[in-house]
Amino acid sequence: MRLLRFAGRCMRPALSFLGAVVPSLVRDGIGITGIGVFSYGAWLIYQPAGYIVLGLFLMAIAVLLARRSA
Repeated sequence: MRLLRFAGRCMRPALSFLGAVVPSLVRDGIGITGIGVFSYGAWLIYQPAGYIVLGLFLMAIAVLLARRSA
């Protein structure tokens, strides 16, 4: 019985942590997938354009992250 109470006390913080982290991970995953699909579509039209579009997205992300940390 003590083990079950201990497990219950440990599960509450873990589940609340997952509830806080999972939505941001899903949002980031959708964003990364969107960037990949967008650059792949540009690559299908003109192959060098796919690399250019992906590079532009990566530079934009680097600038946004640099602004956030400063």
